[in-house]
Amino acid sequence: MIYGLPSLEEVSMWRLKENVDGATFGEAVNMKRLRSLSISMSNLNGFIAHDMFHRWFSGLTSFHVMVNNITPYLPFSDKQISICECYKFPCGIEGLTKHAVSLYLCGSKGLTSLSKFQGDLKSLRHLRDIDCSGVECIIDWREVGDDAFQCLQSLELLDLPNLEKVFDGGAPPPLNTSLQNLRIIRVFNCEKLSSLFSSSMVEQLHQLEELPIRECFQMKEIIGDKLPHNTFPKLHFLRLDRLPELESICSQLFMFISLEEMEVISCPKLKKLPLFCSSIHQIKGKIEGEREWWEGLEWEDEKAKSLCTRIFEAR
Repeated sequence: MIYGLPSLEEVSMWRLKENVDGATFGEAVNMKRLRSLSISMSNLNGFIAHDMFHRWFSGLTSFHVMVNNITPYLPFSDKQISICECYKFPCGIEGLTKHAVSLYLCGSKGLTSLSKFQGDLKSLRHLRDIDCSGVECIIDWREVGDDAFQCLQSLELLDLPNLEKVFDGGAPPPLNTSLQNLRIIRVFNCEKLSSLFSSSMVEQLHQLEELPIRECFQMKEIIGDKLPHNTFPKLHFLRLDRLPELESICSQLFMFISLEEMEVISCPKLKKLPLFCSSIHQIKGKIEGEREWWEGLEWEDEKAKSLCTRIFEAR
């Protein structure tokens, strides 16, 4: 009956617990004026069966499609797909996600990496992966193309107990456009992560601006190996919070040309800050941490220590 109303501009249907006939969604193309769709259901059988439906769907100004949850999750963009508590992902979901700007995964156990989505996520800007116990890595470069996640701006990895690597399979080749727009990476409570980036991976992240890392209890280093030239040229905020095994941000001094604020909280094994004196002058805000940790730091020279002390604030 709803799809027999061709003048509708907005449709919101939550808590659809029963299976919905696929032909019903095939008729959605008759809603020529529809610009906003919000819908929640237990499965997507028939939802994406028709090519004509895809063309119609791509013309929506905003949508939020939620799979397998009875209450709507507050969208963080105008075009969002939310997949919650699925052991196996719905048939054809990869085809639907190609229209999304944001992808939210929560409590899904049947996914070991996000590489399976990459072919249909070229427009994705925001990715949040939370409480997915099966995820072992986010992107395996051996399984994706040269432009995987090229529009991605924010990557949030929250409560992933079996995540061992964010990126696996080496790094993309030169001139690859993958992750070229990534500005924010948040990593919270990923118990098995021991290192965040390889040095070759750092070269892909030249737009990175914010990097908060919290409660990764086995993390020993942020960047492994030697660093490329001009590492993180736009990074302005770095937060290291409750990383009890962290021993090193990286193995050598490097230039933070845009760093404005650094916070170090409960990282008792971190004994050195890899900062050139010239990069310390660029810090417009502060370095924040516990007084006891600060007093136990080891310095390359007294000038660096003096410069940092001026902007240090004890918590």
